Amino acid sequence: MTSTEPRYYSSTLAQPALSGRRVTVVGIVIGLILMLVAVRGANLQLAGNERALEIGIYQQTNSDVLLAPRGLISDRTGTVLAVSNLAWDVRLNPTRVNGRPIVTDTATLATALSGATGRPYAKVKQEMDTIIATWAPTKTNVSTLVAAGLSPSETFRLTTTLTAAKRCCLNFESTWERDYPQGTLAASVLGYVNLVPTGLSGVEDFYDNVLRATPGKIKERGNDVIELQQARPGADLTLTIDANLQQFVERRLAQALKEYDASGGTIIVMETRTGAILSMASLPTYDPNSALGAAASRQGERRLRNQAVSDLYDPGSTMKAVTWAAALDSGKVTSRTVFNDSGVYRTDGIPIYNSQNGRYGAVSLLEVFQHSINTVTAQVAREYMGPESFYTYMRKFGLGNRTGVDMGGEEQGILNTPESPRWSPIVLTTNSYGQGVSMTPIQVIGAINAVANDGAVMQPHVVSKYVLPDGRVQIINPVVRNQAVSPETSRQIRAILGEATRTASPAALIKGYSVAGKTGTAEQRPNGIPVPRPIHTYAGFFPASRPQITILVKLDYPKPAFAKDTTIPVFHDVAERAAQMFNIAPDIVK
Repeated sequence: MTSTEPRYYSSTLAQPALSGRRVTVVGIVIGLILMLVAVRGANLQLAGNERALEIGIYQQTNSDVLLAPRGLISDRTGTVLAVSNLAWDVRLNPTRVNGRPIVTDTATLATALSGATGRPYAKVKQEMDTIIATWAPTKTNVSTLVAAGLSPSETFRLTTTLTAAKRCCLNFESTWERDYPQGTLAASVLGYVNLVPTGLSGVEDFYDNVLRATPGKIKERGNDVIELQQARPGADLTLTIDANLQQFVERRLAQALKEYDASGGTIIVMETRTGAILSMASLPTYDPNSALGAAASRQGERRLRNQAVSDLYDPGSTMKAVTWAAALDSGKVTSRTVFNDSGVYRTDGIPIYNSQNGRYGAVSLLEVFQHSINTVTAQVAREYMGPESFYTYMRKFGLGNRTGVDMGGEEQGILNTPESPRWSPIVLTTNSYGQGVSMTPIQVIGAINAVANDGAVMQPHVVSKYVLPDGRVQIINPVVRNQAVSPETSRQIRAILGEATRTASPAALIKGYSVAGKTGTAEQRPNGIPVPRPIHTYAGFFPASRPQITILVKLDYPKPAFAKDTTIPVFHDVAERAAQMFNIAPDIVK
């Protein structure tokens, strides 16, 4: 393949690594110019009986916009996830001379165009006849487009047919067609573009100014180029996502939805120390190649959202890890404090209970996690910490604020504090165990990741670098947004969570590694109306002694009652695969 040809990739993960793209940019642009001149030359040769008329038109000075490709998007290994391929739009020349259209044989033109594109002949001919009948120089709203996004091979077939038939008056405009060769893979991360093209979600939206090409200009008289301003391609993005892990995660999520009769779900895999997203999958999903068509329906609109950053929900008991990290860091309790659980805790006369009405008596912090005790958690948040301290820590962990992840469409979340008219003491009580606080999955994993990461709140990111057209490389460095708790507090809570996981949730363990995490089984009340089934969450990390990978699994309204029965098996499989792929050193040697 020569440097002047566009790149094409099959829809498989076995892609060649990208190299030397910037070296070929000049060649691509020159090739595009040559194709423009060649196609215009073809238009001249297509003349029939009106050849003299067309030569006169052709000798005029013509100016055209030159387009360059939008930047490539590839995964961390070089697998191409989004690419712009050379394509051609075809327009009918509706010009009239002395009141007569220069196009007199739409039947032959329609036959050629139908044969090249596969579109029905009758529809193509009707469009051409309508253009000729309705077009006038003053009617700028009449589109002359008769075919869009033709590949070079389709364009070649069409021009060959027209040349043989000696027919003129189809004008060819070069363009670039956005293609997602992996189909639905990582669709919610990538996002999609409109026809401009402008990014509308995901990294296509967030990095639109980086990916977008800068148009150029060419002015011609006959076959002579008299002015040239070269177009500038967009920058190439490299994601932190690993396409092979992404593929595994998406398949495992689909399996879980089917197995547990869940309506949707999200899995996020994050590098603990940097906040780099290694995989982010949500179902239902979509194919970005056909996203614009899907946007027309309400169901399609839901699919096009990146649920990991846009959908709010109450995460439930998963957030107990955050509450207790805050309580320990505040100094109001210690890991040795003993609490009394009577099975009920009242706030302004309103009772809250433990799951399945459990009552455990004198308990340690370890037992609070082992039994996921609501009452003691609520008591510590309200009586030991109080509203000011509790919400100060929640803000430090990122609740109620966007994480700053580099994808379009991130929601802020809802955290009602004492300053809010909707707040009351019972709100604090339920917030302590993850109810009445609305978060996105990316916020939940961000908070749990801070518990794992010595208290440092990392800014999640899915892009590792981008390469500008002049070859300069812009590295996306890790960003610490806040220090939620001290490293010592983080180590304490990790150890307790790790022991609770070992003894109460052994299904989460993977051979050779200590694991720490917390489930959440949370009733949802959209618009104040309870949903019959809860949402299940598990957020955990490994190795617990020195965390490298943090994982969140969220399943929407599965049939089983508790998260431990649905999300933990999924976490186990994803964690095991991630450990293998990224060569995470074990911390347990037997």
